[in-house]
Amino acid sequence: MGGEGVNNKVVVLDKWFSFGPALTNAEFSKLSREYTHVVALTYPHEVKYDVNFLKSLGIEVLEVPVPDFRSPPLLDLAFIVEWILSRIDSGGRVYVHCARGYGRSATVAAAYLIRKHGKNWLESVDRIRKLREGSLESVEQLSVLKAYDTLLRYLNPAELLNSLKCQDKQSRDHVSKVLQLGLKNSDAIASLTKIPQDLLIQELFSSVNQYLNSQKLGCIFMKLPNISNLNLNQLNNDLASVLKTYAELFIVADEPRNQCVEDLEIRTEGNNLVEAVLYCSADLMSSCSIVKRRVENSLSKMCEVLGYSVKTITLGFLNIRAKFLGLSQASLKTLSPANE
Repeated sequence: MGGEGVNNKVVVLDKWFSFGPALTNAEFSKLSREYTHVVALTYPHEVKYDVNFLKSLGIEVLEVPVPDFRSPPLLDLAFIVEWILSRIDSGGRVYVHCARGYGRSATVAAAYLIRKHGKNWLESVDRIRKLREGSLESVEQLSVLKAYDTLLRYLNPAELLNSLKCQDKQSRDHVSKVLQLGLKNSDAIASLTKIPQDLLIQELFSSVNQYLNSQKLGCIFMKLPNISNLNLNQLNNDLASVLKTYAELFIVADEPRNQCVEDLEIRTEGNNLVEAVLYCSADLMSSCSIVKRRVENSLSKMCEVLGYSVKTITLGFLNIRAKFLGLSQASLKTLSPANE
């Protein structure tokens, strides 16, 4: 790696991909012989270089601004990685940066390891953190990587992105959030409901296709893989109801987000299941009453069908989140019936 003084800033994953902080014009000038493409995840006020200067050096720049400590939404992350791979396939070498090189750029780097090198999301996170201690700074960044890893097991991301070209940004962001929430939480819901994860995800994809159809924009439907030998007709009515509720939950929870003011001080008071699940998801950080009412309607069906108390389901979700974060878990011997 050329450029004296830059070596300690840039993390090299392989001969095609590196990530780190935003560099200066002078630093990019020194490295322009090595990099052909740059992905900028920052806003203009965060950087000390001129994008036009980079372009004058012959560097192609992809700008996808993401707020600090946040992650690119799932579909944006998929697009960024596919863009990177297409440039690498053409002989390019890519540098991805955020402001300091620890959060946003590390998220893309981990996703690149998942897509290019076949790592799972936990292996990718571990690899990135060993290369740069302190990387991947928020639960949101971990969550989108888990969702991305799950997505790749079922769909070709290039085909998925092609099917969504017809959508405007608001609709696309909605689909992105629904998929991110559904994929990330699919193992948790499968554990709580005893429904196969494959079937949950199959229903999630099917629901997204129904949403695309309702938009009447001429979208190409997602090509759904045959990922489960089961179908709704083979489940008893109660489990089928839970499965439908699963997809409905994430769709209705995201729809009214634009009407809400985010509240980062999420509280789990008593046995309030809605508060607990909003807190546990780490993606629905909103105290908006509209969200709560609509989520509550969906979740109450699940509690009624499963026959478990609100306390039991709440503890289940909290323990799943604790395990995800590597925290100690609450004592919960077994799932108990609603009349505990």
